[in-house]
This record gives sequence, C-alpha cells and structure tokens, in this order.
Amino acid sequence: MVISGLTKQPGETLKQTLDYEQWLRGSTISGTQVIVSPNNTLVPLSATVSVNAAATSLNVFLAGGLDGFDYTVTVRTTVTDSQVREDEIKLAVREVR
Repeated sequence: MVISGLTKQPGETLKQTLDYEQWLRGSTISGTQVIVSPNNTLVPLSATVSVNAAATSLNVFLAGGLDGFDYTVTVRTTVTDSQVREDEIKLAVREVR
C-alpha cells in the first residue's frame, strides 16, 4: 500500500495508522522495520512505530525533517504466519510561511 499526499511542517509530529486487521486473518504482528529515505543526517525525519494491544495495527509517528524535502518511509511488517507486508508513506516537509 502507498499512502501519499501527506504534508507536515518540520516542527510537527504526524501520526499515520496502518490497519492490517482484514489482511491478517487471525495472525498478529510479530515485528516491524522502518526505513526513511533520504536519510538526511543534518535534520533527520524520525519515524517510530507502536503496535496496538491486539497486534493488528500500527501507529507510525513522523517527526522532524528538513523543509523542502520529500521523504519515503517504508514500513515492513512481519506477522506470526511469516508473511511480510511492505507499505510506503510519501511525506513532504514544508514550512508554512
């Protein structure tokens, strides 16, 4: 799944929920990996993940980033039956002037 059209300011934190309940069909989330591109070391975009109590959805919190940059956040989710799902979040960081 690709989620696009998101915009945030550098000082904001944005939450994006990824709901996998229908896709899981009885399995649960067993692990996640997040990759941010480009990986700007001067002003990085931070992406942290929390899994809900039922292990059927994720909240991805996006913070920071450099004004004028477009980011792709790749979330790889592994579930208990060994399936792997890969989702991309396309995000623009723009300071409102």
